[in-house]
Amino acid sequence: MIKIKPPATSANIGPGFDCFGLALQLYNNFEAELSDSDILENVETRFNNADNLFLKAYHAGCDKLGIQDHVHAVFHTEIPVSRGLGSSSSLIVAGVMAASILHGNALSKEDIFQISASLEGHPDNVAPCIYGGLTASATDAELFHIISLPLQESWKFTVFIPNFEVSTEKARSILPTMYPRNEVTGNIAHAVFLLQAFANGDNTLLHLGKKDYIHE
Repeated sequence: MIKIKPPATSANIGPGFDCFGLALQLYNNFEAELSDSDILENVETRFNNADNLFLKAYHAGCDKLGIQDHVHAVFHTEIPVSRGLGSSSSLIVAGVMAASILHGNALSKEDIFQISASLEGHPDNVAPCIYGGLTASATDAELFHIISLPLQESWKFTVFIPNFEVSTEKARSILPTMYPRNEVTGNIAHAVFLLQAFANGDNTLLHLGKKDYIHE
């Protein structure tokens, strides 16, 4: 069996909401091999079906290669579901990677990124999940774009995990559809300060750059 270890990610990074993404040292682990039928082990009952994101992503990767086959996958998950830590992205990325690796590393990293972002519907979590570190991503027509950004290596990140689930769809449904111009321009400025703080480890810039008007 091959082993795949995608990290948890956060895309709720202050004014970089839906653009900046950060990989974290918390992981889901998957073992996978080719099989005569689709088999998922160590998966919650509610997720053990044809709609499982790993399984759907695996077949999407195979479709890209013009292949139709099946996978046997064993899950060892540590990323909590519906907590804003990119659990769905880790499943999608792992599924596409499994399709690539089990067929001779047939997909490039860019292929894996494009397929994964398309399945997720946005690139902000899958970008750091695939490329690591701090990323910025955007959508242009039907293509997704990513750049890797400098990140102060001495900084440590702490994750606070609530004891209840909140779906991404429900969380987004409470956000306004329009924002005043002064809040938008403020967010742009704060995002620039935040990136400089991440690069240089500057706590003063971090204090200036962390304020968000869009989703917090």
